[in-house]
Amino acid sequence: MTAGDETEIQRTRLILGLLKQHLNEESRVAFLSLDTLRKVKDAPLGSTTAIEKTLEWIVDASNGEITFDVVETPTMWQREVDTAHPDPEPPVFGPLVKSGFRVWVSNPKKIDEYFNAILKEKNLSVKKPRSKKKPFFSEIVIGKLHACADGLIRFGGNVVDMRPQLATLCWLFMEHEGALVTIDDIKERIIEASKRAGTSNTTIAKYVSELHRPLQDVYGGEVIFNEKDIGWRFEPERTA
Repeated sequence: MTAGDETEIQRTRLILGLLKQHLNEESRVAFLSLDTLRKVKDAPLGSTTAIEKTLEWIVDASNGEITFDVVETPTMWQREVDTAHPDPEPPVFGPLVKSGFRVWVSNPKKIDEYFNAILKEKNLSVKKPRSKKKPFFSEIVIGKLHACADGLIRFGGNVVDMRPQLATLCWLFMEHEGALVTIDDIKERIIEASKRAGTSNTTIAKYVSELHRPLQDVYGGEVIFNEKDIGWRFEPERTA
């Protein structure tokens, strides 16, 4: 696999993560603005043209299950105020500029399945293989909570004391703020593939409970809520 292939695969995974964050399941549409894409720090998103080419590849490889179009917004030219004639004049619009991409997913519940198929030709799965090296995660900031590039979780600038496995779990919840994180999602992120089948749901629940304790301390209340043994939601703004 060439370095270019590896970059495109990583870019595809990052686009999957952004789609999961911004996809509206009812409309099946996600708008990925250029501003949103630029906020992904230390990520190989590259130029707007590179992102668009990766989206084109995703569309082709998904057999039309995922499609997109380019969103363009007109620039507005400001008029000088005419004090002799204060009545406002109609705005004058300049040329259209690219502002982002509108992405459609035919069945949002199958998004992981689609991306697994997309990456199958590279003999890779959506999830990164576990390795001794620190896995790549883009930084995430939710209010005072900050998942940092150095692998630590900080709240208001102070490190939240938790072991690396829990920090990785915290990262997962932050990536999916407000959305359901299932037991299988957690197993795939923090449990080695060879041990997942033997890891019970009770064990996963204990990990979530262990993570919740330091988060409760910094937030002063519950922020992770159970969804009837299916999974959990991280909702820091919700009143317990």
